[in-house]
Amino acid sequence: MKKSIIDNLSTLLPITISICSAIWTFFIWKRQKHMEDKFTRSLAAYDIVLHKEFAFYEKSDAIYAQLIPCVHDIIDNLTNDPHPIEFNLSDRKKIAKSNFVMFCEKTLELKNITLQYEIYLPEKMRDATSISVGAMQGSVKTIDDELKKLHSDRVGEINLQKCREVKDLLLLSFATVRGFMITRLRELTRT
Repeated sequence: MKKSIIDNLSTLLPITISICSAIWTFFIWKRQKHMEDKFTRSLAAYDIVLHKEFAFYEKSDAIYAQLIPCVHDIIDNLTNDPHPIEFNLSDRKKIAKSNFVMFCEKTLELKNITLQYEIYLPEKMRDATSISVGAMQGSVKTIDDELKKLHSDRVGEINLQKCREVKDLLLLSFATVRGFMITRLRELTRT
C-alpha cells in the first residue's frame, strides 16, 4: 500500500508540475503580451503627439519669422525711425499699410494654427503662444488708429511712445515663444 502511494505520487508529481508550469507560463505570456500591446499603443500615441507638435513648431516658426520684420516695418514707418534710406511720406504709407495687412493675415493664420495644435503642445508653449496671439490681436486697434493718422497726413498726432510699446510687446512675445520652442526641442533631443 505504501509503495502504491509512493508510485502514484512519483507519477502524479511530474504531471502536476508540468501542468502548473504550463499554466504559469501561459499567464506570464498573457501578461507579457498585454504589456507589449500597451507599450506599442503608448509609443504610437507618443509618435502622433510628437509629429503634431513638430508640425506646429514648423508652421508657427515660419509665421513668426515673417512677423518680426513686418512689425519692425509697420512701427518704423509710423514713427519714422531712422531707415538706411529715407522714405517719403507716400512710401511710408504704402509700406506700413501693406505690412499691416500682412500682420492681420498672419495673426489670423497663427491663431488658427494655435487652435488646431494646442492639444498637442506642452502647457508652457500653449500659454506663451496664446499670450502672443492675444498681444497681436490687442495691438491691431492701436496700430490701426495710428495708421489712420499717418494716412490722413496727421503725422504729428501719431503716439510714438504707444507705437514703440506695441513693437516691444510684440517682439518680446515672439521671442518668448521662439525661446520656448528652442527649449522644448532641446528637451526632446536629450531623451
